[in-house]
Amino acid sequence: MLTIVLNWIYILFITFCLGFVFMQFSRKVLGYTFRSVNTVLMTGIIISTVYAQFFSIFYRVYTEANVILLVFCGLSCVILRKQMLEYIRENFRSCSLATKCMIPLLFLVWVIFTSRGHNLFDMDLYHGQSIRWIEEYGVVKGLGNLHMRFGYNSAIFASSALFSMKFLLGCSLHTLNGWIAFLSSIELLNLGKVFRRKKMLLSDYARVGLFYYLTTIWDEIINPSSDYAVMLTIFFVIIKWLAQLEEEDEARRNHIAPYALLCVAGVYTLTLKVTAGLILILLIKPAYMLIQQKQWKMIALYLTMGLIVAIPWFTRTVLITGWLLYPFPALDLFNVDWKMSDESVIRIDAELI
Repeated sequence: MLTIVLNWIYILFITFCLGFVFMQFSRKVLGYTFRSVNTVLMTGIIISTVYAQFFSIFYRVYTEANVILLVFCGLSCVILRKQMLEYIRENFRSCSLATKCMIPLLFLVWVIFTSRGHNLFDMDLYHGQSIRWIEEYGVVKGLGNLHMRFGYNSAIFASSALFSMKFLLGCSLHTLNGWIAFLSSIELLNLGKVFRRKKMLLSDYARVGLFYYLTTIWDEIINPSSDYAVMLTIFFVIIKWLAQLEEEDEARRNHIAPYALLCVAGVYTLTLKVTAGLILILLIKPAYMLIQQKQWKMIALYLTMGLIVAIPWFTRTVLITGWLLYPFPALDLFNVDWKMSDESVIRIDAELI
């Protein structure tokens, strides 16, 4: 349990720094600031995952990747120390006493859940192996020919490798799903507002759904499964989207940036698991708003963000399998030596999914 706590402190530091740097960009360029710390931390997870994927294309995701990230985060702390401290103080002051007591309790609960439980079949089949390959080699061309499940290429495996701390401990800590579950459970604390307002909002119903989902995975969160990462991220995006629609401040409610940024997060969920692609239907609202207001530069900016998130994942998939989307052989765009060529097996796998 102690190693998990230390690992989570490290993840907290890295993701907060990355998320805060992005929030400064959002404030200056997009005119929008994140209110909650867990939004900053989830943003940091997305950025660290994209970073780990880019890094894996050129080298292993091991000590070197962490050193570069630590240097960047250390510099950001030095440069933005006043803004960071003020942001932390403001959030601490705005929290109720109950929230201040519940967050450490939730932290302890999810540390316990993450430290024990039972392994899933897919953990031994390919989850743990996929992370090990990324830690030791990065991307290996044609790896899917060795084991077809490697072709699934969930982005969460890259960030799991980044935060595994194998370079310090000699073994990998698969704790990232537990950390994401902890962040998600903090969102449940907003259900306490239901008793004050004496009515349920749409976002509250989504939080109830998240609560139910967390009760079904607590004893399996020890696994670095892509299923948990994608489901928790989808819940996060949907809850934040609905809460934005219910925002009392009209200026914030009608701001394009949160909707567009949540769509970028939707692209991220697609890189966790292809079956999450339906969430991109959310693009309709910010796209309509941006086109209606003829904000062509902002359209280009958000599209660039989406591409930055998607390109390393597509690149990794092509390098591992020879296909742009695996296991969907209909998109046959590349003729490379390492291509997984047994289309009948790939097609059967796609039909099963």
